[in-house]
Amino acid sequence: MGKVDSKDSQAIGQFINGILEAQPLQWQWRPGIATGVGFARENVWSRASRRRKTPHKDTDASMHDTETSDEDEEEPALGFRIDVREITESGHTGVTIRWLKGKDSVLFESFCGMLKRKVETTIYGT
Repeated sequence: MGKVDSKDSQAIGQFINGILEAQPLQWQWRPGIATGVGFARENVWSRASRRRKTPHKDTDASMHDTETSDEDEEEPALGFRIDVREITESGHTGVTIRWLKGKDSVLFESFCGMLKRKVETTIYGT
């Protein structure tokens, strides 16, 4: 995706939704209120996690469906809420990530860092 205007809260919300929809976690985005809630069983956004998952891409679809239903029953290690709001003073967009569930602060900080890097890269191109 190209650059996103830091003042366009709708575009930033759509970008964040796209990032999280691509991750193997539970995620629900409500564009009308620019808020989403997600849950992850583990760190699924890191490079190490993607490497661990690579061999499983060759499994057939029916096996994947069975694995997914078992995974849905597991307790999430991280629950979070994301709000995207326009900041009236500056006209820019603010993104707030709230920690809803879990006890691992490193996991939460890792998630926030990943999302921050992706959003800043898209907005500022750095």
